[in-house]
Amino acid sequence: MRLRPLRSWVANLLCLLMITGLMSPAMAEDIAERFSSLPESNVSLGDFEIRYEQNDLNLRYGDYAEIEISADINERIEFEIDEKMFPIGLQLESIGSNTVLLAGAPEFVDKFCFALVAKSQNSNKQASERVCLFAEENDELDHPKFLNPRALEVIRAGDYESLRIEVEQRFSHIEPVFVLGELPEGLEVASERGELNLSGYTDTTGVFEFVALAQSDSYYVYKQFQLEVRPETVTSYQCDRGYYYDETVGYCVQNQGDICEPGTFYEPDTNRCVRYNTPAHITCAPGSYYDHFLYRCVRNDTNRCPYNYEWDSYYGRCERLPYTCEIGYRYSYSSRSCAYVGAFRCGLNEYYSSYYGRCMTSFGFCMAGEYWDGYTCRATRRVCVGHGRYYDPVLRTCRNSNQYQRCAPGSAYSYNAGRCVRRSVFNARTCRPGTRYSNATRTCITYRPRPSRPVIVRRPPPTRPVVIRPTRPDRPQRPTTPPPSTRPDRPQRP
Repeated sequence: MRLRPLRSWVANLLCLLMITGLMSPAMAEDIAERFSSLPESNVSLGDFEIRYEQNDLNLRYGDYAEIEISADINERIEFEIDEKMFPIGLQLESIGSNTVLLAGAPEFVDKFCFALVAKSQNSNKQASERVCLFAEENDELDHPKFLNPRALEVIRAGDYESLRIEVEQRFSHIEPVFVLGELPEGLEVASERGELNLSGYTDTTGVFEFVALAQSDSYYVYKQFQLEVRPETVTSYQCDRGYYYDETVGYCVQNQGDICEPGTFYEPDTNRCVRYNTPAHITCAPGSYYDHFLYRCVRNDTNRCPYNYEWDSYYGRCERLPYTCEIGYRYSYSSRSCAYVGAFRCGLNEYYSSYYGRCMTSFGFCMAGEYWDGYTCRATRRVCVGHGRYYDPVLRTCRNSNQYQRCAPGSAYSYNAGRCVRRSVFNARTCRPGTRYSNATRTCITYRPRPSRPVIVRRPPPTRPVVIRPTRPDRPQRPTTPPPSTRPDRPQRP
């Protein structure tokens, strides 16, 4: 018999008392909140936390920047970046026993994600984190610019596909090249003037990240792209209970009720907004909360995303992650596999909810415009009459899809100003660009590391294999004259 956690028994008992009328909902909520502080097993992906300021992740191409990264543990920590994908132009430098500086002038544009792994030199403890930087284009520099967004057009497995990655017309003499990452088996890469072509058949499904380079006489410009190969044309998503995915706005929207404030979420059982309860052993940075559905800390201004998606503040919508894990699992870059991060193990087709403190039925995949009610997919109540219409969760009304305010990367639509507002990449730094603060001298010192660029390996053009046919064996020569007769002579008659 599998033992349920104490929270589960308490939750079931509270439900029974409320049904029988022996306890009011307010009293039950107060008791449940007290039990929510009971310690659970570790749900962190690593043995400690990797910390950095979110605002420091905003960069600009060619401008010096530095990001201080530390480990929440009093041990000597070694940080390293996965060599398969590293932020070009930036380098790690140790400035303390458990702190490093990621500094330099970024030579990439747009969103660039990589894996950061931290290992203790005193024990076997380690942690890993997916870090995404956002480098906007620099209008003060005449550098090449890519025309395609980071997320390329989704392709279907088994069909012949052809995609083009283009640069601006005035840089059409440049041949972009493939430099880092991986592509699904079957797709071939070909560089031409002004574009990089991906074409071929593939049966390998998943999400793939790679980097392309556009090099002019003066500048190297790298950009990370994402390509998703789906096994079918129908797209389904896993949003939290009571939420449906809207493909127009690009995130999960609650099925009914007023839109919840940051730090709260829609609870379908009570049809109201409730606050997230952070587990006792989890510490989220200021301005963030613990999302019990995604099993991680997210920023307060983050819109809710389906599982295996992340909120992309640069593009203002949920983007697919380059891996696929089940509910209750997160991808570990240390083990390169999905690791279970739930507090307790549950049975088949179940997951552990840190909010309810018990095992619940796993989430199902639902179509866009459908929500999971805990057992099945149902059509949302946010139905707008007419083709091409969607429910705007900010304006709380139905609108035409072609009226949706799409802004350029790095900008977000301001309903107060009525226009797209560009975010600022400049933060209040204590030292001028090209210098950093030294704890030893207690002054700003010159620091500008040399950029580290990947070695460009051009892929050979596809060639058809040469078919070597086996030689025929020599046949024995046939006789030219028939052999002499060996029949016996007939006996003579008497």
